[in-house]
Amino acid sequence: EGEALPERKFVVFTFGSSDNPYGKGLGQSLWWPVWFKKNGIKFWMTFLDKFGMPTGVGKYPSGTLKDDQDKLLEAIELIHSETGVVIPDTMAIDLLEAARSGQVSYETMCQYMDRSISKRVLGQTASTEGTPGKLGNEQAQDDVRQEIVEADADLLDACLNATVVRWLVDYNYPGVTSYPVIETFAGRKPDLTARSAIDKTLAVDCRLPISKRYFYETYNIPEPEDGEELLETAPKTPQNAPGVPQTPQPPAAFSQNARGADEGQDDIDAYTDQLDDATAEILAGMIDGVKALVMNAASLEEIRDGLIDLYPQASAAEFGAIMQRALVAASMLGSVEVGGA
Repeated sequence: EGEALPERKFVVFTFGSSDNPYGKGLGQSLWWPVWFKKNGIKFWMTFLDKFGMPTGVGKYPSGTLKDDQDKLLEAIELIHSETGVVIPDTMAIDLLEAARSGQVSYETMCQYMDRSISKRVLGQTASTEGTPGKLGNEQAQDDVRQEIVEADADLLDACLNATVVRWLVDYNYPGVTSYPVIETFAGRKPDLTARSAIDKTLAVDCRLPISKRYFYETYNIPEPEDGEELLETAPKTPQNAPGVPQTPQPPAAFSQNARGADEGQDDIDAYTDQLDDATAEILAGMIDGVKALVMNAASLEEIRDGLIDLYPQASAAEFGAIMQRALVAASMLGSVEVGGA
C-alpha cells in the first residue's frame, strides 16, 4: 500500500538490526525498565495512600443497629481529616499499621530501574547520580563517555559516506568510482597543562631542539607578525637581576670529541678570564670590607665578631653566580683532561 518513493530521496540512519527497517533504537532496550518503573511508581502511590496513615478498625458489640454501624464507619473516616471523634463507650477504634521486614521497597525498585536506564543511555551513572568521594573512578566515567562519542561519530560518518557523499558526487560527476569520505575527529581534547609540563622538560631539562612553530600550533597561539609589540615575560631572577654579573656562557662549539685538547684548553682559559673579570668587583668589595675591619678592630675577638656581621652583607645571588661559573669551568676542565688521557 502507499506510493513508492524515489531513490536517494531520504537519508535513513539505522543501527543494530538488519531485518528491521527502523533499526534497533534505545527505546527497544529501554521498554522493560521504563515499564517496570512506571508500574512500580503506581503501586508505590497506592501503598502510600493505603499505609501512609494507619488504617482505622472499628469494633462494635453484637446486635448493634445498622445506623450505629454507619456512624462508627463515619467516625473512622473522620480520623483522616479530624483531630478527634466521638463514639459510644460500647464501641472501639483501633489503628492498624503496615509492618514488613527486609530491605525491599518500591523506592529501591524504582532506583534500580533509574540506574538501568542511565547505563543504557549514558553508559554510566556517575554523571547523573554522583559518586560519593569519587572513589578514583572519575577518569573511568569520562573514558566511557568519550568512547560513546567516538562510536557515534563513526556511525554517522559511515551513514553519510554511504548516502549523501556518493549521491552528490554521482549527481555532479557521473562515472566516478573513487569517492571522498567524511571523517569526524571526535577524540578527546588534549590536556594542555600536562602537555606543557612535558614540553618544558624536553626543551629546558633535556635541551631537545624544538621549533617555535610547534608551540604556536600545539597551544593554538597566533604567531606575532613583524612590527607587533611583544609581551615581556622574563622574570627578574637573581641570575639576570640588576647589579648581578651575568654568567659567561661557555663557547657554543666546545666539544672535546670534535676538537683537540689544546683548542679545548684555550676555550677554558678564555672562560676563566671572563670569570675573573666578572667576580673581581664582588671579591674586591668583600676584601675592602675585611681590610677596614682589621684596621679598626682593637682585638681579635672584635675581628671575629665583625666577620660574622660582615658576612650577611654579601648577596646570596652573587655567591650563586660565582659558584655557577666555577662549576662550568670545572666541567670544561674535566672534559679536556679526560679527552687528553
